[in-house]
Amino acid sequence: MRRIVILGAGYAGVRAAQELIGVLDECEVWIVDRSRSHQILTEMYKVAAGGAAPERAQVPLRRLLPRHPHLHVLQGEIAQLEPAARCVRLASGRLAYDLALLGPARRPPARRPGPFATRSPCSTWTPRCASGAAWPGSPGRAAAGS
Repeated sequence: MRRIVILGAGYAGVRAAQELIGVLDECEVWIVDRSRSHQILTEMYKVAAGGAAPERAQVPLRRLLPRHPHLHVLQGEIAQLEPAARCVRLASGRLAYDLALLGPARRPPARRPGPFATRSPCSTWTPRCASGAAWPGSPGRAAAGS
């Protein structure tokens, strides 16, 4: 049975899982995220203003997805994507896949000294951002002229 792994349970990841419901008899779908809840960003202003409890801006993933023996929700921290090996390395082990869909949530820009102090060149999590390669002078990026 083919395995589809969705990395990230933000809006894109949840929507991808919902769209794949029709093929669950033909393949296995895994959605991997660091949380078991989906954060509703449009409700965060209420939480920030003190008008709602933080729980009100979160919905358990299982409430957004149907119960099916071939649909799995895995809570885990994604350490590395290994495309050549067709697997995802998690803090808790490895998860092999036939197809990986990247649906990571947007992270707030990192505060860095220098020309990128107020904005990040990476608006979403990518292996490039995670490795630090996007930042001038960071490890993993060749210095100019080398």
